[in-house]
Amino acid sequence: MTYAHAYTKHEGFKLVGFYDISIGASKLAAQKWNCDYFENISVAEERIDVVSICTPDSSHLESLTQAMILKPKLIFLEKPITNNMSEIIQLLKIAEGISIAINYSRRYVSEFQNLSQRISGEEFGKFIGGVGYYGKGFIHNRSHMIDLLRPFGWKRWICGKSSCCGRFL
Repeated sequence: MTYAHAYTKHEGFKLVGFYDISIGASKLAAQKWNCDYFENISVAEERIDVVSICTPDSSHLESLTQAMILKPKLIFLEKPITNNMSEIIQLLKIAEGISIAINYSRRYVSEFQNLSQRISGEEFGKFIGGVGYYGKGFIHNRSHMIDLLRPFGWKRWICGKSSCCGRFL
């Protein structure tokens, strides 16, 4: 629903509708956000420019394959992209020519962008390292920490246990 909220707040978007394998869930979302729901993805008659895939990890490849019917310009895809490398290769072949953005939304938060610029500009001195703490799993949450440290040129990520912090050197 975060995507729906963002789309309705942005003047460049028109939220067209929802598709879910649960028609009831589609109807409820459509009612909440004052738009249509689709019983299957191929009935979306309007030109759909952006598709958000917010499905369980194991269904990303199937969902992306279905979304290709709409020939969107952009797909927002939840992370992880898929559960294995062979599915990533299939996904890239299926989506050739379509832009895909992986949900690293914290990258676009103005406070994080501002801090990144301040650190990169050495306002606090030269960045030599950092320690990041993040909970609730590597793939869905801790990967945001890695993405946020991307601009600072970290070279290694060290983690000995699933309960450890991320250590960036």
